[in-house]
Amino acid sequence: MTTWLWFSGVRLYVNSRDTVHSFPAVSGKPSGGQGPSGELNSLLFSYSKKSQASKDAGPLPNGNYGVRPKDVIEYRHTKGTYVKAALYTLYGEGLPSDYLNKIEKAWGKMPGATGRIVPILNTNGSSEYAFGRNRCWIHGSDFPGSIGCIDLTSHMDAFLQVLGNTVPDRNGMIPLKVSYGVAPTGKEPNEIDMKGHDISRTA
Repeated sequence: MTTWLWFSGVRLYVNSRDTVHSFPAVSGKPSGGQGPSGELNSLLFSYSKKSQASKDAGPLPNGNYGVRPKDVIEYRHTKGTYVKAALYTLYGEGLPSDYLNKIEKAWGKMPGATGRIVPILNTNGSSEYAFGRNRCWIHGSDFPGSIGCIDLTSHMDAFLQVLGNTVPDRNGMIPLKVSYGVAPTGKEPNEIDMKGHDISRTA
C-alpha cells in the first residue's frame, strides 16, 4: 500500500490507503493583476525556475521531499521547546506571544486554517532545499500566498485529517513530490491566478 503526497502548484494530492484526495494549494508570494482602471483584480502565482530561486518570495523548488505525520506542530502551544525554537528562528528576539501574533497573521485564524503546521523535509531529513532555500512548511492561511511553503488556506484541517490516516514508511516519512504544471494524472497549469485559472504562457 503506497502512500505519497504530490504538489502541482494548483493542488496538493494525498494518496491514503489507495484513495487519492486533493486540496487546492499554492506556493510563493503572488503578484497582483490589475484591471482596466488600475484596481487589483487577481493574484498571480508563478512557478518558473527564476521564481523558485527567489529566497523570500518564490515557491518551494521542484523536487522530492517528505513529511512525517508525527512532526505536526501545534503553533498555538508556545510552551513547547520545539515551537519556541522554530518561532525564534523565523522571527528573532521577542516574547513567544509576539511570535504567535505574527504566525497567526501568516498562517491563519480562519476555521480550517488554524493551529497546526507540517515541516517539509528533503530526502535526507533536513530542511535545506535547492537554491539555498530552507525551513518551509505545509500550512493554512486566511489569504493565499507564502514565502516558499505550501499554503492550503482554509483546507489545512481537512488535509491533516487525511494525513492522520496515511501509512508512513518504516522511518515515519511520507514522500512528497513537487512538480509544477504536472498532476499525478497528467498536465496542470504551471502558473495560475488566485482562482486557479491557467495563466501560463506555455500551458
